[in-house]
Amino acid sequence: MIKIKISEKIFYLVILQVVALLLSSCSEDKGLVGDRIPIFNDLSQENVNSPGKKIKLTSPEILKAWPQLLSGPSRAVINVKLTNSLEDFDSYRIIKTISRDNVFTPIIVSDTIYYLDSRGTVHAQTTGGKHLWSTNINGNSKRLRQTFPGGLAYSEGLIYITSSSGKLSTLDAKDGQLLWEYDFDQPFRSFPLIYRKNIYVVTGDDLGVAFSREGKLIWSFAGDTQANSISYSASPSAYKGKVFFPFSSGTLYAVDSINGSVFWKKTFSSAAIGEGSSLITDFGSSPILLKTGVLASSFAGQTILINFEGNIIWASDIGTSTSPLIVGSDAFFIDKNGFLIRLSLSKGKIIWSRKLLEKSKGTKFFDPILVNGNILLTKNDRIVSLYSPFDGALVKSKKLKGKVSASPISYKGEVYFPLANGKVQVF
Repeated sequence: MIKIKISEKIFYLVILQVVALLLSSCSEDKGLVGDRIPIFNDLSQENVNSPGKKIKLTSPEILKAWPQLLSGPSRAVINVKLTNSLEDFDSYRIIKTISRDNVFTPIIVSDTIYYLDSRGTVHAQTTGGKHLWSTNINGNSKRLRQTFPGGLAYSEGLIYITSSSGKLSTLDAKDGQLLWEYDFDQPFRSFPLIYRKNIYVVTGDDLGVAFSREGKLIWSFAGDTQANSISYSASPSAYKGKVFFPFSSGTLYAVDSINGSVFWKKTFSSAAIGEGSSLITDFGSSPILLKTGVLASSFAGQTILINFEGNIIWASDIGTSTSPLIVGSDAFFIDKNGFLIRLSLSKGKIIWSRKLLEKSKGTKFFDPILVNGNILLTKNDRIVSLYSPFDGALVKSKKLKGKVSASPISYKGEVYFPLANGKVQVF
């Protein structure tokens, strides 16, 4: 009996020590000594020395409007033509905005640039810098200065805004007058989509919603949801009568643009195993619409190509927090470790990868665009860089007049860089 009691006492003491160790490790993560060795090979590291490969470029085009995210509903950016040689960076002009604050989510239509500041105010100025109007859409909301302040889109004289206060608002583009708004009471994390004169949004609590231009709710449905800490999420895309809604669970819904009926849904099957972010399956970028299907990327570490019948053509262990750039038959990604990756769209295989930064921690890249046949990259600093899509070689870098605050856009042969000091630098 005595031996049994001693054994039981020792057993309980051991259990208590184990529990205490577990609790202390959860409450105070000091890290482990030594290097973390990944379970699987790092695909970007494996292909860093791979050679260049010929690439077919489409003829560059001068954009006469940039009305919404990535300039259109398919979210695929064309090869933008510039009237000046951006490789030289010789001449530029500065637009001093009225906000003197971070310039977010700019769009340009009819020689007018519309943008948000971090206080939730929409501003309109001419491309020459003349102030036209300013309208605060957040009012007295306490949900101000979010990491993602909201998104803008333009259609037929109206500006549509998703805001950090949870409102879908519509302004008259001429004078900034508020025409209607709908309060969802959850901060938006994505841009509105304008497609066939309707407005489509993903709300902060994962509702897929369609509105008419007049502010009438047409239909809505609840998407799959998952709690996460990502402040900016993906926006819906559209193609051939279908709208593709990305939700925080990593599930993509293909629905009828007219009545909202669901054709199919697909979810990312895995994440970056062995990484702390493997619990986050949220989309890292908006779905990109191709002739062959839908290209979708997760933040955690997977990219999939889905055909329009809802079948996965291929899956690749590449994650990103920026929109993939489509160039010919290939896609270019910036992964979370700071690699520029060229991927074949036919098979989902990496052609090459190039390390952009020695240390990527704390660096936020913005959506790349293709200008004069080169990949233009910006991040949350003062540097803009051009890379060759052939082999990933650095073509040119230039220091800007302020830190970049949003993705660059193009209009009438020029490229606009939104800055955090309330200015827009134009080449």
